[in-house]
Amino acid sequence: MDNKINLYIPMSLVMENFERAHCVDAVRTQKFYWRTNIFDEGEPNIKELSLHEILFGSGEYIGLLNHIKSRLLEKCSKCDKVSFKYINLVEEVNRFVSDITSGKRLTLAQWQREYVDKHPDYEHNSILSKKVMDDLVLKLNDISKGVASDPNFYPIFSK
Repeated sequence: MDNKINLYIPMSLVMENFERAHCVDAVRTQKFYWRTNIFDEGEPNIKELSLHEILFGSGEYIGLLNHIKSRLLEKCSKCDKVSFKYINLVEEVNRFVSDITSGKRLTLAQWQREYVDKHPDYEHNSILSKKVMDDLVLKLNDISKGVASDPNFYPIFSK
């Protein structure tokens, strides 16, 4: 497999992708223009794909993260234990990203909106008090340090 990846698409489609990315919950609701023949220099074969399809593949398109994983496995077929530790970490991250892009887990933005919405001090008026913001930041900090857990976040964030 060639090492070069060709992601070039017309700038007008890049700009359209930026517009779509600004939509609420774009990770799950939007499709983006994406070059599916990423391993050749010929004319781009462009399709509209979800973020999940871009990262994990669709049809004959392998997906960026699947390509990275296959390259890692190819390079590390005779690796030591440390290398396999990193391969396992990549697999955990892939699973986490897959769960977010497929809707099995909340995006960080969705999680934060839900946290704020359920906070006892939030008055549902789109104004976030200092108390609500402080609690949100402290909760995220505790999750990142492993002091608190949340079923939406994988343990990779507390390692």
